[in-house]
Amino acid sequence: MKIPGFIRYMALACACIVAIPGINRATGVTPSSSDFEEAGESARWADSVMASMSLRDRVAQLMVPRLDIAYNAAGQSQLRNVVAQQKVGGILLGKGKASDYAGLIDFAGSVAAVPLMVTLDGEWGPAMRVTDAPRFPYNICLGAIADDNLLYDYGREVARQCRELGIGVDFAPVLDVNSNPRNPVIGYRSFGEDPERVSRLGVAFSRGLADGGVMPVGKHFPGHGDTDTDSHHALPVLNRTAQQLEQTELVPFRDYIAAGMPGIMTGHLTVPALDPTGTPASLSAAITTGLLKKRMKFNGIVFTDALAMKGAKTSDEANNCVAALKAGADVLLQPRSLVSDIQAVVAAVKSGEISEKQVNNSCRKILVWKHRSGLVNSARPKVAGIASRLNSDAAKDMIERLAEASMVCVRNDGGLIPVGALSDRKIAVVTLGAAAENTFSEYCRKYARITAYGFTTGPIPAAKIAEINKSDLAIVLVTTSSSWAAAALKQIDTRSKVAVVLANPIKISGLSAALGSYGAVLVGGDDIKAMRKAAAQAVFGGIDVTGRMPVAVPGLAPLGAGSDIVCTRL
Repeated sequence: MKIPGFIRYMALACACIVAIPGINRATGVTPSSSDFEEAGESARWADSVMASMSLRDRVAQLMVPRLDIAYNAAGQSQLRNVVAQQKVGGILLGKGKASDYAGLIDFAGSVAAVPLMVTLDGEWGPAMRVTDAPRFPYNICLGAIADDNLLYDYGREVARQCRELGIGVDFAPVLDVNSNPRNPVIGYRSFGEDPERVSRLGVAFSRGLADGGVMPVGKHFPGHGDTDTDSHHALPVLNRTAQQLEQTELVPFRDYIAAGMPGIMTGHLTVPALDPTGTPASLSAAITTGLLKKRMKFNGIVFTDALAMKGAKTSDEANNCVAALKAGADVLLQPRSLVSDIQAVVAAVKSGEISEKQVNNSCRKILVWKHRSGLVNSARPKVAGIASRLNSDAAKDMIERLAEASMVCVRNDGGLIPVGALSDRKIAVVTLGAAAENTFSEYCRKYARITAYGFTTGPIPAAKIAEINKSDLAIVLVTTSSSWAAAALKQIDTRSKVAVVLANPIKISGLSAALGSYGAVLVGGDDIKAMRKAAAQAVFGGIDVTGRMPVAVPGLAPLGAGSDIVCTRL
């Protein structure tokens, strides 16, 4: 049964409003990029704090180290050193449970002289790093969604979870246009290959995140989508002309800036059309200052990607924190060696290599954001019951809404779906990539009498294929893009066939030929429980199907393909 959209929206909205601790009650939002040069209360507070800081302390405010620690005595000791002694401006935690996150963030707040910028690498919500947080569908899946407002609601829910944990900055959304199917590092992290769609969905999500009191940080400027190297391990090259960059990579960032969003992360990749020296964008003054700040007029906070990554090397082995600041960055994420990097920046200021004014301007931006976002008087996170608060009914409902809206019908010959009258038909539900009894087959049973089959490798045994092929209708769920699944799809030969593919659409072109004989084909870009439920509902008319393909799949569907199917069962 479908829950009326208005009731679901109001329930989620109420949950978001009630449950965000520490949000700035004066504005209700995180500061926009235009707020950092204000001369009001936040600026006066920032100036008064800076007046009591040494040069070294102001430099430390620009540092956000990553800490892979647990909530125990050793973790607290390391955290105390970084926060209380080194006086960093923020922290990024690695993987851990929600209780560890909340406990560590609470402890960090108790020893910090200046409120901390607590950050999260949470491209699909806290679950990307918080192991017991609810897992939302990947961005490539969400790239199919037609309703931008749903992405706004999603951003609000992610913000609620972040604030529960005590997190004020999320390194999301990914604004990279994934136009290269061979890209080894972006792929499913992107909303797709259409610049306009990536822009719309990314900005909508960012607005929700910001209105929920969390700073969005769009990444990886100027665009990491058309590369074939992982910048964690080497330095990618973006071989685009200036015109191509304007028409593709820069579109989402331009719209994001126009929307007043406050944070952007620069990527570790070279862009010869913008800087022929081969300097990574994150260390390039031509890209960070010349393009982003001056030409595109971004005056928010510029974060580097993690400076410990292999792609963040300088050509002359100079200190990359110094290089990033000279390029125009404000926040230095995950420096390789915190203490020596702080010392290197201080030395660069004293020698005149970096101006003290630049350090002061970046420090002031960060402090203004901290005050404006309510960190000065906000309550610290509560450890007790944190996992249950993250996994709320609002979160579960949001995951289901996103899953339903992500389903795409790329073929429906003769109106095969929604599947009609079933009482006298023999139906086989076949899962390729998982056991027979799973969420998909469970929900199919709510609509019809079925016989379930499941295979995790192929070929399908002859006896089983003989049983399946005696059916009037085969509904095949595919959760893998492996070649054996393509062969298994060809083995099935019933009078009517429906295929549901729940996998990264960038990787399913190998299934295209095998899917050619199926009368109806549905695609969902992720394989989680909510997607399997939505897929079964889509087959039997339990939900509307409105999605469009976020990428082209050769032989199966062009970019933007999809037809609507109206719910027939209320």
